[in-house]
Amino acid sequence: VGAVTAVALASRFWGLGCPKIFHEVATLLGYRPQRGPPSLGTFYRMIYPEDRPLMKRRFREFLRSGRNFINIEHRMNRPDGSFVYVSNNCQAIRDDSGRVVRMAGSIQDITLSSSSMTHWATATATCC
Repeated sequence: VGAVTAVALASRFWGLGCPKIFHEVATLLGYRPQRGPPSLGTFYRMIYPEDRPLMKRRFREFLRSGRNFINIEHRMNRPDGSFVYVSNNCQAIRDDSGRVVRMAGSIQDITLSSSSMTHWATATATCC
């Protein structure tokens, strides 16, 4: 299983991180790293279209929950039209009032793992 750990991925979106990390994720997916600072919009567009509503909902729930960690498995687009299945981990750092002030994260390609293969077999059997 190919993997790139991108520590502090989401922190760039909160204005506290390193653009190099975002570029490592873009490279993992097969994109040429963009010039200038990465944006949440660019990252969001890399998420497979059918998975975007779930990602948005789960992430909003996470931010409101007061929890400090979340893992979401979802698909991400590649520039050739294919996709990879990833494990997306986020760690929230909150201030005393519970507001998220920084984020750290990692993304790992799990396309060939047994859990993602089981997921896709179930999804295919259900939809077709």
